[in-house]
Amino acid sequence: MELIQMSSSRKLIVQFTVYLPITLIRDGKLIKENLIEINRDSLWLRNQLFAIGIRKIEDVLFAE
Repeated sequence: MELIQMSSSRKLIVQFTVYLPITLIRDGKLIKENLIEINRDSLWLRNQLFAIGIRKIEDVLFAE
């Protein structure tokens, strides 16, 4: 959240940054374009999955 006060008009503007979920795996298939969008690679994703006990991307139905 960011607060911006306009001094001349005495208005307070509040801006919120909203992050929408991004699908990374659908039906066991990696969506590489979405990994690029979040500045991550498949190694990062595999490590995240490995940390929770998932060994293969193909075993994941859906991940965001």
